[in-house]
Amino acid sequence: MTEQMPRWDLSDLYPAPDSPELKKDLASVSAGALRFETHYKGKLAESTPDEFGKSIEEYERLNETLGRLDAYSYMMHSTNMNDPEISTFYQNVCEKSNDVSGKMLFFELELNSLTDERLAEKMTSETARKYEPWLKNVRAGRDHMLPENMERLLHDKSMSSATAWNRLFDETMASLRFNVGGKELTEPEAMAKMSDPDMATRHEACAEINRVMKDNMSTFALITNTLAKDKQIEDEWRGYKRPISARNIENQVEDEVVDALVDSVVDSHADISHRCYALKAGW
Repeated sequence: MTEQMPRWDLSDLYPAPDSPELKKDLASVSAGALRFETHYKGKLAESTPDEFGKSIEEYERLNETLGRLDAYSYMMHSTNMNDPEISTFYQNVCEKSNDVSGKMLFFELELNSLTDERLAEKMTSETARKYEPWLKNVRAGRDHMLPENMERLLHDKSMSSATAWNRLFDETMASLRFNVGGKELTEPEAMAKMSDPDMATRHEACAEINRVMKDNMSTFALITNTLAKDKQIEDEWRGYKRPISARNIENQVEDEVVDALVDSVVDSHADISHRCYALKAGW
């Protein structure tokens, strides 16, 4: 069995970070977002049903392009975190993506400010009706919106707050090295040794992973605690009752349903992890 770790084939997205196709999409989505903002900002409430449907179509197209750029740059960076050129490329795409999404930030805020009656009028458009499930999901969070200037502040600061801390975690993990079997391994390679057929190799890998993680515990604790506090502050401003509430709204499920599921699993399968590790201990 080969020890070469698999790598993503990103050519279906873009040929290369400096490819003409990627540069064209970056320029196109930047110009498109500016046109979108100029054409629709402050005008959604008075738009005709056909204009309303068209605006959602344009919003979808821009977000699809932005999503492709974000996915490509993130995955390219994830597999090349020690490459300064790729890191610079990733940072540039992140900054441009943040600027583009900032220009379109108004759209979902204006969607959520529409009354149910006004929205029903606009949904007479066949184009708009295609997006009814998406609109329902967007409007599920309207009670937790902040004023536009505050939403823009949180959006713009995200790159130097939660996003930056997440990136620090990813880059720290990528820089870690583990000595297993006399070889220097990356974290994914070391974790793969935890499933090695040889018990001694699994034990050695486990001990080495624990050692390296413990050596970096203070950094990981700072990242985790900072992200938790960041979420707590935003949740309080948005009026979420519990830490899980924002995610549950996005998933279109009530807190009580998730609580019932958790309680059911705990009550019925409390010892499942113990049984699993007891079984593995005999391998």
